[in-house]
Amino acid sequence: MSTAGGRPRWMLDADTGEYLMLADRWHTCFFDLSGDQGLLGQVEGRTADDAAYWLAQAAPAWRDAVRVVAIDMCSIYASAVRRMLPGARIAVDLFHVVHLAVKMTGDVRRRVVRGKYGRRGRSGDPEYGIKNLLVRNLEHLSPAQFAKVTGALQADPAGQEIAAAWIGKEETPPRAEPARPRHRLGPVRAQRPGPALRLLRLVRRQRRHP
Repeated sequence: MSTAGGRPRWMLDADTGEYLMLADRWHTCFFDLSGDQGLLGQVEGRTADDAAYWLAQAAPAWRDAVRVVAIDMCSIYASAVRRMLPGARIAVDLFHVVHLAVKMTGDVRRRVVRGKYGRRGRSGDPEYGIKNLLVRNLEHLSPAQFAKVTGALQADPAGQEIAAAWIGKEETPPRAEPARPRHRLGPVRAQRPGPALRLLRLVRRQRRHP
């Protein structure tokens, strides 16, 4: 994991006339996720060599005992892990997976709206009115909110494209134990059932909104 820690510090080399970095603002941190040790270490920088340098300081027996490494979707850290921990499996942490899926939904909505209207979305557009609902979990939508989303997404082909992105977000990643709905949800009947509602069948039954 990389974290920002203040401003970088530079020094002018009198011989070459180039600036040399004295302190990097980015640090790479290593945590024990399965045990009780917490922060294992921290090294300045966030390159593959920086992460590999810290791992190289650990005892060979410790490195051989590492079975799983959780990282974000960063090829730099993946390269360091493969270099120094060849026996460990790489897993992407859940936060970054969900964050990317939510961002993708918003990107699709903005692109579709711009293509449909020739401008950015604004108040009064059906797609703009549901933008905050699209980032919420399906099981956390009230019946009225669910009807508002499906009504906007089944109106035209542009809405169907947003619906496909929304379903993809809901299915990423699959959840072993779905969250318990906060509301007792009743059946919702659309006036014109369209592909948007049929796409909702892709969502697992235990998570599907009635």
